[in-house]
Amino acid sequence: MKVTIFGKLLMGFGAVLLLASFLGLLGLYSLSEVRERSRKAVHKYAQLQMYVKQIRDGLLEARGSEKDFLIKGERKYVRQVKERIGKIKEGCQKLSALGFERRTWEIAAFAHEYYKGFLQVADMMEEKLKLARRLRKKGASLEDRLGEVGDRKLLLDMLSVRRYGEDFLLYNDVDAIARLREAIATLKADIERAPIGPLKAEMIGDVDDYWRVLSRVIALS
Repeated sequence: MKVTIFGKLLMGFGAVLLLASFLGLLGLYSLSEVRERSRKAVHKYAQLQMYVKQIRDGLLEARGSEKDFLIKGERKYVRQVKERIGKIKEGCQKLSALGFERRTWEIAAFAHEYYKGFLQVADMMEEKLKLARRLRKKGASLEDRLGEVGDRKLLLDMLSVRRYGEDFLLYNDVDAIARLREAIATLKADIERAPIGPLKAEMIGDVDDYWRVLSRVIALS
């Protein structure tokens, strides 16, 4: 089964969070084994818990900013994720100083891969948003031109194309793709039959261009 970038993000996030929690439990177990709970040991345990909390909070905050980006698509959330990853790495460095180099290296490596994966998703999302804006602009322009021709059937065809296009853009409705293919085929066939002279080839070219842009959006989804 193919693992998507979103899947990798979730698996990486879960693994890092689990590892950070394990370190916290490890510190508690180590303390219980100390026969003489010296002030030094207690202080070290307190530091351990503080740094583990810093890592865990950073992970949860990064996940929250990631979700905000996926919902709103605003670049500021990408910067927030970067800041949270920096917080995680700082906590890892502090944990390493307490003698947990191997475990903290694993956490830092997971966090790094998580961030790389997130940036891939962010770039894809931004490209998709740009293409969606371009697609809507093309659709509106084509609809206006068909309206000027005065052929009601062509205009209704184009309205169907745009409706199914919006179903996919807004709701990621996979079923809308098949309906859209059919609507575009109908529109092109009706353009071929319409008595619009030299505009015929130009409009069919515009419809094909609309579909090419939409195909790129589908590929990024």
